[in-house]
Amino acid sequence: MRTWASRRTGFLAVGGGHTLRWWQSGNPRGKALLILHGGPGGRSSARQRTLADPGQWRIIQVDQRGCGSSTPRGHCAANTLDDLVEDLERLRRHLGIDRWTVLGPSWGAVLALASAARRPHTVRALLLTGLFLGTARECEVFRTGRGVDPSAWRGFTAWLDPAEREDVPGAYARRIHNPAHPDHETALRHWCAFDLVRSSLEFDPLRVPVGPGVAESLRVETHYVRNNFFLPSGGVLAMLPRTLLTPVTVVQGVQDRFGAENALLLRESALNTSVTWIDGGHSALEPALRIGLSIALEEINADRHPKEGKWM
Repeated sequence: MRTWASRRTGFLAVGGGHTLRWWQSGNPRGKALLILHGGPGGRSSARQRTLADPGQWRIIQVDQRGCGSSTPRGHCAANTLDDLVEDLERLRRHLGIDRWTVLGPSWGAVLALASAARRPHTVRALLLTGLFLGTARECEVFRTGRGVDPSAWRGFTAWLDPAEREDVPGAYARRIHNPAHPDHETALRHWCAFDLVRSSLEFDPLRVPVGPGVAESLRVETHYVRNNFFLPSGGVLAMLPRTLLTPVTVVQGVQDRFGAENALLLRESALNTSVTWIDGGHSALEPALRIGLSIALEEINADRHPKEGKWM
């Protein structure tokens, strides 16, 4: 797989002690495309850039607060959804971009939708995949195991003290945010394994590698989970006007059950939404989803709103 080197990179101070790392690649005269990373707590990668044609797009990436190459890594103070939305506006102005298309995978879909709801005049189109919306139903997954394999939930919670099971995210956060805690690494492995279960994979913490940066990433993720992603019970859908004018395209894997349910919810909530169903899972980098996203980006670049359909 060929990846494209970034043409420019830099740092942008955004307040609250945070400085964001950003990258630009592709055609500097092309239409602007912002590729968000997932998470919360994820990071940008060169592989994500391969979803877009560098001859057509001016590709922008940024590591969100506390994430990846942004500093300080794992920092949770002054780190809310509202902060992240405002950071995108600061970055857009810093780079001199009038409007951009925003590609949001997973958690990136929340940030993309929130940005379009707040400043629709700055967003040409949204392309979403592995759809996460931050609804109360999704938050319950981390609190009660709702919707996941009961055996996975037992494996995720059985090792906690009984009293701590009343606040599972809090119990994990205490271990993950404190490197000196005796259960620190166990908590990291179990949380990562549970994230994979939500993507329809098997719960197996012993097979989860815990490499550099994992603890910092999970500090940010547990911070957002404990705070219900800084969203109302209706998730990011509660922020959207039904008459949202920004065209929204969802390329969604049918094997990603939570994402597929969310795609239907979004289509009911935002009139200008089309959904293409792919025989795939959660990751935007899966081969079938990559193809679907690349086709959708070609349509969006040509100012055509992709139609409903299905690629097998």
